[in-house]
Amino acid sequence: MRSVTVGPLVVFACACTLQHHKHVTGDDEDAGGSSGVANSRGVTTLSPAEELALCNELSQAFPTREITCNGEAQSWGFDVDCSTTDLFGSECTATVGEYRDCLDALASLNDTQACMLASNPPACTPIEGC
Repeated sequence: MRSVTVGPLVVFACACTLQHHKHVTGDDEDAGGSSGVANSRGVTTLSPAEELALCNELSQAFPTREITCNGEAQSWGFDVDCSTTDLFGSECTATVGEYRDCLDALASLNDTQACMLASNPPACTPIEGC
């Protein structure tokens, strides 16, 4: 099974469509996504309830599905147990928006691109150290 590790999260990438997330610019606070958690928030500043809401949002927006790579079925999507505590790790400096951007980048890949993925897309760089 091919997986892409994004911080502590393992993403089995997806060629589905994620809801577009606006970023925070200036004083314009964007709640972002169905969780209501602003893109500008650091993931380590989230309350347990916000972390769970964000995880559920990402799981729903980036569902696991099956793709075929070189004749082999593989899972592709956000495959995370949202009941896990400290999902993002205490050392992570990434924002909610950076996690959303990474998953948007993975979701934009078609099946062929997903099968050829050797490393995380550049949009995932800010969260690799998480």
